[in-house]
Amino acid sequence: FPVTIPLESGFISQVNDLSGNGYNATASSGSRPTTSTMNGLTCANWGTAANNLRLAYSSSGNNRNWREVAVVAAWDGVQTSFPSYNGLFTGSAQAGTGGGIGLIGGLSGANWYGINGDDSWTESVLLNNVSTNTAFNTIKSPFVVQFWRSSSAVAVDGYTIGQDRQITFAGNRGWIGRICEVVAYNAELSSGDRTLLRNYLALEVYRDWE
Repeated sequence: FPVTIPLESGFISQVNDLSGNGYNATASSGSRPTTSTMNGLTCANWGTAANNLRLAYSSSGNNRNWREVAVVAAWDGVQTSFPSYNGLFTGSAQAGTGGGIGLIGGLSGANWYGINGDDSWTESVLLNNVSTNTAFNTIKSPFVVQFWRSSSAVAVDGYTIGQDRQITFAGNRGWIGRICEVVAYNAELSSGDRTLLRNYLALEVYRDWE
């Protein structure tokens, strides 16, 4: 997220796309996260209970291509498994590749401890540089998750941070905790560039990881 985040009465109303493409994510009144910190850096805070908070960029026509995504976040809830389909990064609607599902916690069932991406969109997922299907307590400290698609382009409606697509569809599927940074590319990275991205997030955002 940018260092300067537009606030309205202490709530985040928008975060800006730093690429210059204008894919800025906004949140309507009643759906806005607050701010917090992660390792001394400003981050968005979804709280510690079920919620409908989201930041989203909407684009109809399934013409957005988020083939490589990395997210720095932490789970602050008391749960020992995902209470619902808690979203980190998805499309902005139930449309496009994989129904716009993207990266969601608990997609494979309430007893599955991990973070999963829909197979129609996401082909590879790394959590702290290790393939997922990992212990739930791993995400209760700041973590870096990377996911990407190698075989073809991704076509979804916009993107949503911290929620499973539309609130009207999802219903209390918001992230529980903090999200510090989201990086998305419209092309698959090389293994070398993926390592550079991971190192940037670890050193500049995560700080105490490794």
